[in-house]
Amino acid sequence: MSRESRNNPSADSGWPVNGEGGTDIDWGPTASVPALQARAELLSAIRRFFENRGVLEVETPVLGAAGAPDPHLDNIAVHLGLGPGAAKCRLFLQTSPEHAMKRLLAADSGPIFQMCKAFRGEECGRLHNPEFTLLEWYRPGMGANELMNEVDELLAEVAGLAPARRLHYREAFSRHVAIDPFAASIEALRAKAAEAGLDETRRRCLPAMPVWIIC
Repeated sequence: MSRESRNNPSADSGWPVNGEGGTDIDWGPTASVPALQARAELLSAIRRFFENRGVLEVETPVLGAAGAPDPHLDNIAVHLGLGPGAAKCRLFLQTSPEHAMKRLLAADSGPIFQMCKAFRGEECGRLHNPEFTLLEWYRPGMGANELMNEVDELLAEVAGLAPARRLHYREAFSRHVAIDPFAASIEALRAKAAEAGLDETRRRCLPAMPVWIIC
């Protein structure tokens, strides 16, 4: 680093700066201390919820040899060498811990949960970041209604929320867009999507190549 860049980090670092002289680095975090404290309390409450129910907390790798095969998820690739002088290989930041956690389930782990970082490209806006914290859990032997009950109980305990209103898939479509998704034609569904402002040209298709799932 040059003398100039030590005195003025913006000279060759590309860091954002403030002030007329260009010497004040905007280094402060965007999260306030109260927000960080509230987040820590929330994470602790989630851990207590699952620990009290005998659900094991696990941690799985963030980097994987393969990305998610879901065509609607944009995998973020990382290229790095695995040793001195080694050729760089391509790994993927995981879009969720799903595959690794299901390997644990297949090895008879029993009920498990995880709070971890996940990464998805093309998701950046007011409500989304490419990097985010995700809670994922699995309850072998539980049915769908039992899992919905547990979601309600989790949100009630950690956030004080009332139980969610439940709708069947067909009822939700009938109530909100006045169409039966099981009886309507493709043309009718496309027309409803167009009315809602959804752009069909943004649909993604699977590449014309085999998708390998490592498990």
